[in-house]
Order: sequence, then structure tokens, then C-alpha cells
Amino acid sequence: MAERDRKTACNQGNGGRAMTLSSFLSKLLLGRQLDWSEEGVRIVGENFCVQPIDLLIFLQNSLKKKDVLYKSAKESFYQFSRKMEMHASSKDVFMKYMLALIDHLGFGKIKILELKEKNVKLQLSKNNFASAYKKNFGRQKGTVDCILAGILAGFFSVYFGVDVECEENFCIAQGKSACSFSVHP
Repeated sequence: MAERDRKTACNQGNGGRAMTLSSFLSKLLLGRQLDWSEEGVRIVGENFCVQPIDLLIFLQNSLKKKDVLYKSAKESFYQFSRKMEMHASSKDVFMKYMLALIDHLGFGKIKILELKEKNVKLQLSKNNFASAYKKNFGRQKGTVDCILAGILAGFFSVYFGVDVECEENFCIAQGKSACSFSVHP
């Protein structure tokens, strides 16, 4: 496809605004590891489901048992991370790709504050999930990002090669400016 045609195709359906792919998504596309078609989204051969954030917040709120969601997310992302690790040329690339994927899944902008041995401190800003949770259910006494905590635990268990857990320390849904997570054995 000619460059002009590609840009025209990208602009259609986006209100005429130029739409660009992040370098992470571009690399997945070029490496034929991302497929977005009528059949759905597949990343490194795994099916992904894109849905409104409100679906997740209402599901989580109605379950009230956050450990079910945490454990399910941890196991699922552990298995996915093992597949993703095979496509990374180094641990640094693996980390970069997985953190970019978390951003692209719509959780927000994640940043590693500290990485020592098998312990990690992370900060998440622009957390759409926590913001929507607070909007729908008011300011929370506790943290609400159990799915993301499970995802981080699954990923870092693969990254470190040992089972780790992840806890959310504070949250935007509590009125904080960002969410904070700690990963540890």
C-alpha cells in the first residue's frame, strides 16, 4: 500500500485526524505478532477482548471478592507472559514490551520507580479504571486495581523466574493523584 493510501486509510474513521501507532504496536504488527481483524484481536497468538472499562468496574464491584479476579488475572498473564518472553530478544526488551502492552490495554501510564532483585515499586498515572470506579461508586476506602495487580504479579513472576505477588498500596479511587504498586516474593 502506498504511503499516501496508508495515511488515508488510517485517517478514515478517526474524524480525519492523523492516527499513528505506537512503536510497540508497530513492532508487533511488523513481526506479525498482532492481528486485529473481524475475528478479534490476537497478540502472540492469544485472543484479547477489548471492552468498555465500565464492564470491568461493574463486574468487579458486583463480585466483591477481589482475590478471584486477582488470581485469575495473575494466572492468565503468567501464561501470556511466558509466550511473550519467547519473542523478546532480551530481558530489557521483554520488560519494555510488557509495560507498553499494559499501557495499551488501557490501564494507564505505568512507570517503574524502583527495581531491586525480586522487588519492584511501580506508579500508574492516568488510570482510567480507577477513575471510572471512583466516578461510578464514589471515593473508596481501599484500592480497586486487583485485576492490574494480578497482571503485574503474573508478568513479574515470569520476568524474575520465581512466583511473586503484587499489592496496590494506594489508588486514584481513594482520591490519590496516582496508583502505587509493590511487587515482592
